[in-house]
Amino acid sequence: MEKRFIVPASTFLGGIIVWLILFFLFLSENLAVWQELLIGIITGGLIVISAYRCKRAKGPKTGNLFRAGILLILTIFTFWKIGTIAAIVLVTSAAFTLIIALSTNQQKAGAG
Repeated sequence: MEKRFIVPASTFLGGIIVWLILFFLFLSENLAVWQELLIGIITGGLIVISAYRCKRAKGPKTGNLFRAGILLILTIFTFWKIGTIAAIVLVTSAAFTLIIALSTNQQKAGAG
């Protein structure tokens, strides 16, 4: 892995790890709205930041499309087990990630 992709990759993995911890921690509990918002904002925020950093590092578009796909998968599990509010925040994060991925000033894989 190139040095310029370490921050986007670690931020993405951080978001996944945070989601996994919070998912299993709050799996069987009835959560308050602020707790659901916190789960969605932390996880979605880290992955959107990862997408933005990947774009700034001139990474391939497919990486951000992958991030958006992972966010949609996390949204399904979040809606199913945690709650609607967190799922809405994650879908919004996936939309922002898709917008970042489909913006025009990003290079193709292997270019550069």
